[in-house]
Amino acid sequence: MHSHSLLSKQWTLKEFIALYGNDYPLLQRFCDTEQDPQWHSEGDVEVHTEMVLQETYRLIEDTLAHWRDDDKVTLLLAAIFHDYAKPICTTKRIINDVERTVAPKHESVGASLLMHCTPPFNLTSSQWRDVISLTAYHHIPKLLVVKEADYPPYFRLSRQVPSLEMLYYLEVADMRGRECDDKAKQLEIMEIFRLFAEDAKCFSSWEYKDLSKQVALTFNTSSSPNEMAGLAQRVQDTGMIHLEEGRIYAMEEELSIAFNYLEQSHVIVLCGVAGSGKSTWVECLPSSFERIELDGIRETLKAGREGQSDNDAVLRTAMDKLRNALREKRHVVWDATGYRRDFRSRVINLAVAYVAYTEIVAFQCDKQTLLQRNKFRKHPVPENILTDMIAKYQWPEVGEAHRLTWIDSE
Repeated sequence: MHSHSLLSKQWTLKEFIALYGNDYPLLQRFCDTEQDPQWHSEGDVEVHTEMVLQETYRLIEDTLAHWRDDDKVTLLLAAIFHDYAKPICTTKRIINDVERTVAPKHESVGASLLMHCTPPFNLTSSQWRDVISLTAYHHIPKLLVVKEADYPPYFRLSRQVPSLEMLYYLEVADMRGRECDDKAKQLEIMEIFRLFAEDAKCFSSWEYKDLSKQVALTFNTSSSPNEMAGLAQRVQDTGMIHLEEGRIYAMEEELSIAFNYLEQSHVIVLCGVAGSGKSTWVECLPSSFERIELDGIRETLKAGREGQSDNDAVLRTAMDKLRNALREKRHVVWDATGYRRDFRSRVINLAVAYVAYTEIVAFQCDKQTLLQRNKFRKHPVPENILTDMIAKYQWPEVGEAHRLTWIDSE
């Protein structure tokens, strides 16, 4: 079924669940997942999501009628999935001496779970990531306003999602699709978010179109066009991080400190569970990259490749190899699963300490494909271990490293 069938008629949530409930099992638990009566007096998660979906249809038929059909579909699917993890995240907490129903971290948990689901309606991997990213960050606009954040966090957020405009309209539908005493105030917060994002000039897009040209003019004595292209990418990626962290206030400032970027180590950290295609991709890297493979190191130790008792020794050996490479400014690819953020951050933090350029290369692959591939691997992973990796996977974010690159492992 083509994704544009979502636009051929006004779907209900029940119709979507009837079609895709087996693929996204938490949808079937929406009707049994309660919400806090003060914040969501309309009822359970299914009732709320249905209201949000219908509000989204009203938006795309009126205010957003000029949008491309693909963008309308993305917004509709984000409305369906924005609370996907509430059935497993909902709990009770005492807030100001009152017991409340809350769902902490349901946004990031939902995004991480959806990453290994097969995209609905034959969406491309890129389109599916757009839906997932809106799920992951739909709570952030309100936080930015409440915290009176300055421009840099808006810049960062604009790179996490298809656009802040799309995120804004998802949250407008989310707020309209609920019943609560402060509904008008919540909608006002979203208007403040929109106005501030527009003032920051990152509401519809946030691009650095002229930066590469500026770099080329500044470093026009470079001996190699390929080196020039690589430098331009590093300056742009590093400049965006520095701007979003408040270390510079205009992208032009990056040019004055970019002269040494060509001498940096380039450290690639892979992110993908077993069978997602990491090793095949690494084989295509230039020979200038030193491969630090944790499984390869494990094979040399007493417990062998399948043993887990030597994990500390494996990591120490790998980190020592990384330090040596960084001291000598060699390029490195860290070949491990990296499916959890703490796995990635320990490598990235060390690389940044040595003033290296860091990149996360993330592999997107659905669970069924992963399980099928695993059967034919030279070293298959026990299915329960692979399933556990998928369950604990943490969505990689823009800003964890200087650059985030996605590989569609289909």
